[in-house]
Amino acid sequence: QPDLIEVNISCPNVGDEFGTPFAGAAESAAAVTESVRRALDAFARGASAAGERIPISVKLAPNAPDIARIAASVAEAGADAITAVNTMPGMVVDAASALPVLSNRVGGVSGPALKPIALRAVYEISQAVRLPIIGTGGVLTGQDAAEMLMAGAAVVGVGSAVWRRGVEVFGQINAELAEILARQGLTSVVELRRKAHLTGAPAKARAAAAPPPPASGPTYEAATPPHGAGLPQAMRIVAIAEENTKTKTFTLDGRLEAAPGQVVMAGLPGVDEKPFSLARADP
Repeated sequence: QPDLIEVNISCPNVGDEFGTPFAGAAESAAAVTESVRRALDAFARGASAAGERIPISVKLAPNAPDIARIAASVAEAGADAITAVNTMPGMVVDAASALPVLSNRVGGVSGPALKPIALRAVYEISQAVRLPIIGTGGVLTGQDAAEMLMAGAAVVGVGSAVWRRGVEVFGQINAELAEILARQGLTSVVELRRKAHLTGAPAKARAAAAPPPPASGPTYEAATPPHGAGLPQAMRIVAIAEENTKTKTFTLDGRLEAAPGQVVMAGLPGVDEKPFSLARADP
């Protein structure tokens, strides 16, 4: 059985029939959590005599009107952890066609722009519940991860950083975190948790009184994507090969700065979009 199931009730890329994610209200968030908890408990009882509980983490929306109250409601309904947060709804318009790029009109904004919003959400949730928090949103460096832990996260999730810094980012973030711990005289990331909740002088005053960091401290290069620079871009379909009844190969009239095996989103503005696997990048 799974070690953990994440219940995503806050995806901004889709909506229910009223256009509102379940995470928009405490009542609907709790109802979904309770339903999933009940179904998993029944599954566990049927799967083994021991009836081992399957933990669930409920993923909340950053734009909820009272995220702390919603977190408390899902905790009471049976959540074992909170994932905070999902992406922030945003929009991109294609200037040539004057249509939204996504057929859903809005989609999730992730990456560095999301981090301050995510930190605020994690901070407020950690004051409302004592469940473990998986902090996600804009974590690209070890410093970002440290900030998320200080805000109240128990563990940190990484997503967009893989696109920006490559799959090596996990080791890089760990190394950068280790340097931060060493500079602060700490031995474990556990010692970073909830440090932002400690009372005392404001951050600017503490920084002014603190000694400067060593010259050999970590430096972070500008986050630039290894592939996909210049996207989105418009291309024409010059050939379509029907490989079988379920697979077609589209050849475009341009070149993508991407590697075979990667996935790209292609679509008609205002109509629809689909993920495609690359066979080659040129053409």
